[in-house]
Amino acid sequence: MFPSTLLCRIVAIAAVAPGLFVAPAIAQTSTPTQQPLNQEQFIVGSELDYPPYALVDAQGRADGFSVDLIKAVAEVMDIEIKFKVGPWNEVRTDLEQGKIDILPFVGYSPERDQKFDFSAPHTLPYAAIVGRKGNPKVNSIKDLKGKEVVVIKADLTHDYLIKNNVESNLILQKDLASVLQLLASGKHDYAVVPMLPAFIQIKDLNLSNLESVGKPILISEKGFSFAVKAGDTELLNRLNQGLDIIKANGKFDEIYTKWFGSVDPTLKYNEDFFELIRNIGVIGVIILSSVLVWSISLRNQVNHRTSALQKEITERQQIETALRLSEASEREKSEQLKQAIEELQQIQIQLVQNEKMSALGNLVAGVAHEINNPLSCIAGNVKPAHDYAAILSMRIILTKIFILNSYQWLEYPFCRS
Repeated sequence: MFPSTLLCRIVAIAAVAPGLFVAPAIAQTSTPTQQPLNQEQFIVGSELDYPPYALVDAQGRADGFSVDLIKAVAEVMDIEIKFKVGPWNEVRTDLEQGKIDILPFVGYSPERDQKFDFSAPHTLPYAAIVGRKGNPKVNSIKDLKGKEVVVIKADLTHDYLIKNNVESNLILQKDLASVLQLLASGKHDYAVVPMLPAFIQIKDLNLSNLESVGKPILISEKGFSFAVKAGDTELLNRLNQGLDIIKANGKFDEIYTKWFGSVDPTLKYNEDFFELIRNIGVIGVIILSSVLVWSISLRNQVNHRTSALQKEITERQQIETALRLSEASEREKSEQLKQAIEELQQIQIQLVQNEKMSALGNLVAGVAHEINNPLSCIAGNVKPAHDYAAILSMRIILTKIFILNSYQWLEYPFCRS
């Protein structure tokens, strides 16, 4: 079983990550601005057997990931190169002695940094812990202590094990194929090998009894880089610039896919990952759309309900207002009715009084009539009565006089002569 695809994905991401940060600047200048170096041609050393990073084709020419990578950089930087193929120890010594100019695939270490200058890393060095099927799983590099571990001599994996104090039972081999074949034969316990090259070798050599038994191990954060002779700053700068350019224009990804597409679980993982992302995106869009539709529907319902409630509130307010007005109107009408009743009662009282007065008037009129008749009669006879009275008074007076005179005459006859 090969390593977790989640961890393997780091290889591809890390390989292109630096280019992501410089892409905007490089994209604006896809061709080098510097003049070609004075040297007409540069010699690139390449290993014989380190697939897929370095190998030779059927014609004996240098091939592999690192070879295509340096070719792409040389093309965009207008640098002419030629290759010298040999074992790793030989080409490394050639660079130290100045017999070649560039090594395209060198793992960084402090010791090597004393002899070479390194470009920005283009690949991170992951190692795999390989065992025979059925071997116990390895959770940590510490689990290898006390085990017989097969490793490539002078490889970064060798340096890593020494650095982590796993060196007492190391079985050193000259190359990767020897390491894997020795382990597959049933000898020793585990092998710590460069991850992707090991996967290719296991597949090509049909070593079906081998599998990865632990998580991938990042053996150096510095990664694999181009290396030049110490002090060759001008060439190093050109290589860094070219590396940035091919990362920005997609050439790096194209080369990486070409060499690792069949063995790097990252790429398959990326396809599955992006398919998953697409599916999640589709589901997300559906969910988002559903939520949006639901939200709109809910908003409409809320608006409708709010409108209905507002209408109900308005109607209730209108009814309450109408009731208040009705109550006020009823009170007013009641007051008016009460006032009308009181006025009617007053009118009735007045009518009764009027009727009484009318009756009294009639009575008085009758009485007056009864009185008027004699009075009229009296009034009509007052003057005659007055005259009569005067006459009567005169007659009385005259009568009195007459009587008096008559009396005197009778009493005193002498007076009558």
